[in-house]
Amino acid sequence: MQDFNQGSIFKNYITFTIPLLLGNLLQTGYSIVDTIFLGRVGADAIAAVSLSFALLFVLFSLSMGLSMGSTTLVAQYAGARDKDLLNKAVKNSLAFSLLLGVFFSIGAVILSGPLIKLMGAPREIEADALIYMRIFSAGIIFMYFFFLISAILRGLGDSKTPLKFMAVSTIINIILDPILIFGLGPVPRLEVAGAALATVIAMACAALYGLWYLNKKQECFDLSFKDFKFDSEIIKDLLRLGLPAGVGQTINALGSTVVVRVVTYFGPVPLAVYGVGTKVDSLIMMPAMSMSIAAAAMVGQNIGANQIDRAKKTAVAGMLMLGCVLVVMAGLLAVFPFYAVRVFSNDPSVWQPGIEYIRILAVSYPFMAVIMVLGGAFRGAGAAMAAMVISIGSLWVVRVPLAVFLGINLNQGPSGIWWAVSLSWILGAVVSLVYFLKGKWYAKGIVKHNIESK
Repeated sequence: MQDFNQGSIFKNYITFTIPLLLGNLLQTGYSIVDTIFLGRVGADAIAAVSLSFALLFVLFSLSMGLSMGSTTLVAQYAGARDKDLLNKAVKNSLAFSLLLGVFFSIGAVILSGPLIKLMGAPREIEADALIYMRIFSAGIIFMYFFFLISAILRGLGDSKTPLKFMAVSTIINIILDPILIFGLGPVPRLEVAGAALATVIAMACAALYGLWYLNKKQECFDLSFKDFKFDSEIIKDLLRLGLPAGVGQTINALGSTVVVRVVTYFGPVPLAVYGVGTKVDSLIMMPAMSMSIAAAAMVGQNIGANQIDRAKKTAVAGMLMLGCVLVVMAGLLAVFPFYAVRVFSNDPSVWQPGIEYIRILAVSYPFMAVIMVLGGAFRGAGAAMAAMVISIGSLWVVRVPLAVFLGINLNQGPSGIWWAVSLSWILGAVVSLVYFLKGKWYAKGIVKHNIESK
């Protein structure tokens, strides 16, 4: 276990965040490999998987949200050096995840057909979308365990081991994809079904590896389930911390879909520009997401240890570090936007409006440091509801209505939408900073201390 209650805060961030960033890169590579192999099957195969994945993302959001709750629980109990409650938190999280995984797997398999039809799937891709979603849904239990085990270890300050899990999963997926998609020897050509099966097998291997590691290699707790009983208080805390994150991510995904619909109003070129722009945004989000996860674990441990001043310093240090990185990245993109656009598009009609998108969004990139790091800090402290409200508010109260108002009502076109996206990040960062400075976010912890005077 890495102890975040002592030592250099900046060093802790660096050693903890680098494996997280590498894990994000592997996850991106995971999806790129699938797309490359399915692209050789045909455009319909990619479309079928994209449609199914949009539905499956809702289940991912819930899973990731609950895993964030587990990170906070584990981090705070680890920081408090309470081994008994740490044991209970881990066991309850695993058992609850098993029940949820079974429930959502069965439900998703049963509802796959109606949901695919509800999405208006074209007839030529409906069958492939259905088989992909059913196979993937059957393996949701492994995905839940994979996310949860990684979250538990991050709460303990270990980000290197989850990177190993992701590496194993990625390698297995790369090996199985061509075998199952195109067929090899006695293995039949399964195409879209093969892609789904390869992902499920790879995720199952990573989840089983994770369970083995927790049971045999992790010394912070005993994973024996003999005489195990659910602890209602821990489950309540898990839901209180995890549901806001899961619900927030789901609602934000829906909000992003609405923004896409507004962009579609202006035709295919702005939609292509938005697609290219969001790929550039994803490069910015990689370090931002990694720092957000790191802030949650580090602040959580300090809150658990009742080191409130250090928790505050940890949040400030995270904002400064990420802010410096994003200022540099934003500056490079603002000065050399053409090269970023050219990487993702060969269409000259996209280049100039793509440059405009990047330059407008570059204004807001440094502000992401505030909203992302503080969002992680709030979750780590137990103020998950505040993080959710700020996140949803910046999207649904600012971005969506402002995109409609500027883009359509004021006839600013796509440029108005880009400014709406940029301003939503800026205003979200302002609200986050105000709550950080004025609110009692640090008093929301699971481990109770007398911190009113802090």
